[in-house]
Amino acid sequence: MTWNSWLQKASKTISKQEAILILIKTCSLGVDPSWFTIHGDEEIPKEYKKYLRLLDKKTKLRHSGTPLAYILQEKYFYGRPFYVGRGKSVLIPRPETENIIDIIKKIRPKTVLDIGTGSGCIAITIKLEMPNTKVYACDISRKALKIAEKNAKKLNAKIDIFRSNLLSNIKFTPDTIVANLPYVDKNWNWVDQKALSHEPSIALYAKNHGLSLIFKLIKQSSSYKIENLILEADPSQHSQIIEFANKNNYKLKDNQGFILNFTYLDRRPKSH
Repeated sequence: MTWNSWLQKASKTISKQEAILILIKTCSLGVDPSWFTIHGDEEIPKEYKKYLRLLDKKTKLRHSGTPLAYILQEKYFYGRPFYVGRGKSVLIPRPETENIIDIIKKIRPKTVLDIGTGSGCIAITIKLEMPNTKVYACDISRKALKIAEKNAKKLNAKIDIFRSNLLSNIKFTPDTIVANLPYVDKNWNWVDQKALSHEPSIALYAKNHGLSLIFKLIKQSSSYKIENLILEADPSQHSQIIEFANKNNYKLKDNQGFILNFTYLDRRPKSH
């Protein structure tokens, strides 16, 4: 069997591009996809034929709807590869979340706390993009924390990772909080709920139409007088979040796609 003959078989059920990525990752080939243009008609060497059954299994998983990131166990975020496991442990990093990094680079805070860190993609990227910033990351999920620690070690990002339910276990006051909390409502008909079934529900869904955890964090952040609060949420929720934030001393500074950037307003009377 040649490389191309396997790709032709796989391409009957999934895209050729995805088949190539699965082939490269599973066999640890360390080649660019264009490699198959020149070498595709070569016979698969004996040392790689042991992977054929696994390759067929992964092709079937992809065809059945398993996200490609969980099959590859990797997803790129802000140009870097992050380990995500086989599913149910951490969310797959999304491109829209990268706007958080762009906002942080403009603010240039001294300390950042990433709440609900998941794979650690936000906290680790902030640290790598701004080495002088002190970065903390927390999550309620022990599975997620293990994956975040693995990614931090792999990408050589020196961040502090610990377990906390929102701000319940915080012993310090960062000047900036970033959070991609669960905000999906199970009743949304514009969301592919079947596709989301492969991801951890604890990281996706929240009560009160997806707003309960975001509202709780806004209240907690206000009590700590956190200077900058950057949240991800569905655009359909933004008006409610902005209204609630205003009632808790936060003013909207910037809105980029899914990301809301708030700044704290100290309304205490000024002494004369």
